[in-house]
Amino acid sequence: MRDLARLWIDRLLAIDGTGPDDLAMLEERIAALQPRMIWLYLLIATYFVGLALVMRIAGWNYLSLSPLGILIAFRLFYWLRHRGHVFRGEAARSALRGIGLGSMWIALGYVSMLGIVSWSIGGADWQLLLLSGSICAIASSQTISTMTRAARVPLILLGLPASIAAIAFGPNPVATMVAINLFLCTLISLYMLKLQEECFVRQFRLRLDGECERNRAERAEQNALIERTQARAAAESDFLTGLPNRRAFLAAIRDRQRGGADDMVMILDLDGFKQVNDTFGHATGDELLKLVSQRLCGMRGPETFVARLGGDEFALLVRGLTASVVQDYAARVVAALGRPYRIGSSTIGIAACCGLATLGAGASDPSTALREADLALYRAKSIGRGKVERYDCSMGEAVRRRTQIEMALRKPGIEHDIELVFQPIYDLETMQITAFEALARWSHSTLGPVSPADFIPITEQIQLVESLSGALLTRAAGHAKAWPATQRLSFNLSAVQLCSLGSAKRVLDIIAAADFPPDRLQIEVTETAMMADMDSARRNIEALRAASVEVVLDDFGAGYASVGYLREMRFDKLKLDGSLLAACDTSHGAALLKGVVDLARAIGTPCIAEHVETMQQVTLLRIIGCRLGQGYWLGRPVSAEEAERLANTPVVPGKLRLAS
Repeated sequence: MRDLARLWIDRLLAIDGTGPDDLAMLEERIAALQPRMIWLYLLIATYFVGLALVMRIAGWNYLSLSPLGILIAFRLFYWLRHRGHVFRGEAARSALRGIGLGSMWIALGYVSMLGIVSWSIGGADWQLLLLSGSICAIASSQTISTMTRAARVPLILLGLPASIAAIAFGPNPVATMVAINLFLCTLISLYMLKLQEECFVRQFRLRLDGECERNRAERAEQNALIERTQARAAAESDFLTGLPNRRAFLAAIRDRQRGGADDMVMILDLDGFKQVNDTFGHATGDELLKLVSQRLCGMRGPETFVARLGGDEFALLVRGLTASVVQDYAARVVAALGRPYRIGSSTIGIAACCGLATLGAGASDPSTALREADLALYRAKSIGRGKVERYDCSMGEAVRRRTQIEMALRKPGIEHDIELVFQPIYDLETMQITAFEALARWSHSTLGPVSPADFIPITEQIQLVESLSGALLTRAAGHAKAWPATQRLSFNLSAVQLCSLGSAKRVLDIIAAADFPPDRLQIEVTETAMMADMDSARRNIEALRAASVEVVLDDFGAGYASVGYLREMRFDKLKLDGSLLAACDTSHGAALLKGVVDLARAIGTPCIAEHVETMQQVTLLRIIGCRLGQGYWLGRPVSAEEAERLANTPVVPGKLRLAS
C-alpha cells in the first residue's frame, strides 16, 4: 500500500521515471533546489511568525499553530542537516518527494489558518492578511521553480484562493486592486513555471547530449591512443624475435645523440644462415633467429640496446665502454653466437661477424654510424668467419667524400658557387624550342666536379635545399625573362621541397619577386619524391597548378607505381624515363614506349622524351606521337647567355632541319 501511494505521489509530481536519463534529471533537479531549501523554509518561518502575531492579536491560542510550526521546523532542520549532501538515484527521488509533500501540507496549513484568522479579525485587516499569504505563495513558488509540479502547489492552494477571496469580499478598494495584481501575478507565475520547466528540460538534454558526445570523443581518443601505441609498437618491433627493428634502432641512435652520448654501434651478421634455411627449412631458420636474439639479450648490459635490422643481421648500441672494452665485448658476443644451437633433434652450428663504429654525439645523420659499422662488417666478412673489425677511414672513401661535400655546402654563400646551365626541350614536329630545363652544376676547387646526384641529397639532409633551390630559381627566372613568352622555364623540386608544408607558396613567392609569370614556369617532380608524403605532395602540386604553373612527372616509367600516380593526381606533362627510349632498338622496347605514349595520350597528357641521342630516335618519337624531346643530340646544356641566344634565334640548327 505504501509503495502504491509513493508511486501515485511520484506520478503526481512527475518524478516517476526510472531510466538512466530520468534519474540523472532527478539528480539535476535536487542539485538545483538544494541551495534554496534553507532560504525557502526561512521565508515560510518568517511568514509563520507574522501569522502567529496576528493570531495573538485576534486572541487565538498558539497551540493551534503547533502542527504547522512543527512541520516547518522539521523541514528546516532536515535541510540544515543535509546541507552540501549529494543526492544520487533513489535518494534524489525521495528528497524531491519530500519537497512536494512538504509544499502541499504547508500550503494547506496556511490556507486553513488564514481562513480562520481572517474570519476572526474581520474589518479590512483580513484582506491584507490574505494578500500577504498570496505574496508568500508566489515567493515560495519561485524558490522551488525547478520542480514545476511542487512549485504550482502554493500558487494553486494558497495564492489563487487568497487573492480571489480578497477580490471578491474585500471592503478596501486599494487592497482589492492589489489583490487583482497579485491574482494576475499568480497566473503569470503559473505560466512562467511552464516555460521554466521547458527551458530546464531543454538545457538538461543539451548538457546530457554534450556529456555523451564528450564521453564518446574521450573514448575515441583513448582508443586512438591505444591503437597508435599498438601501431607504433608494431612498427618499431620485429615480428619474429620481438626485438626492436631498424626504425627503432635509428630512433635510439637519435636519442643517444641528443643526450650527448659517445656510444659504439655493433652490427652482427650470421655466417651460414642461408645454408640452415636451405637444409632445414625456413621454420628452423626462424627458430634459430629467435635463439640468437635470446643469446644477445642475455649478454647485453643495462644500457645496451639490441635490435634486429632484418634477415640475419642484428645490431647493438653499447654505452659507457671504451673502444678496446667494446672490442673485447664484441669478440665475446661473436664467440657466444658461434656455439652450437639445439633445435628439435638437430644441432646447428653457425658463426657471426661483427662491425664496430663510434657513434659521435651531434652527428648530422643518425645512419652515418650504421653505414660505418656496415663497412667494418663487410671488411670482417671478407677476412673470414667469426671476425670483428672496427671502422677506420680507409674503409670509407665515399663516406669521407660525402663529409667533404657536406662541409663545402655549409660554407656561407655556397649558392653563388653553384652554376646554372639550361638544356633545351624541343617540339619534335616544328623543331622549335618550347622550354629550357635549368640544371645545377658545381665544380669545387678541391673536390672537382660534384654531381647533383651527390650534393642534392646532402642539401636535403642538412636542411639547405630550400635556400639553395630558392636562390637558383631566382637566378633561373631572371635569365628566363629574356626568352620569348612562348618558352617555359623547367625547374626541378627535390623530395624534401615537394613534401614540405608551404613549398608551393615559397615557389610562387620567388617567381613573383622575380616578376616571372607563373604560366611560364614548369616544375618537374619525381615519383620517388612523392612516395615520401603523398598527401603533402598532392597539396603542393594542386596549389602550383591552381596558380597556372605546369607540373611535370619526371622519370615516368622508371619506378613501379607511376601509373598509380596518374590515378592519384593530375599532371600537365609526363617526362619519359630515358631507359624507355634507350630500349627502343628492339621491337619489344619500341612497343613498350609506344604503349606508354598511347597511355598518356588517352588521358590527355603530353609526353617529353629525355636522353634523345640519335636522329632515328627522333623519327621514332614522331611516328608514335611523342611531341616533345630533350637530349644531347637535340641540344646539350648550355650557359645562360647561350640559352638566351638559342631562345631568340629563329633559325633551327642544321642537323635539326635535317631531322625535320
